[in-house]
Amino acid sequence: MDNKVTAIDRLAELIREYAFPLDPLVDVIWRISSWQGNTNDDPYLWQQVRYLEKLVRKGHAVKKNRN
Repeated sequence: MDNKVTAIDRLAELIREYAFPLDPLVDVIWRISSWQGNTNDDPYLWQQVRYLEKLVRKGHAVKKNRN
């Protein structure tokens, strides 16, 4: 069984765990929805992951409380 995390999995995880500013979040969602690729692990999707991870590193996204 392959436990490799796909780009789509990582994007979902980031969006679940962090509160992102609305503009970047809408932009990423729009890019994904208009994307014409055929795999959940496409390099273009990983580019979106890196963008969201950069926002987290730079302090532009905050961890959501899980109560």
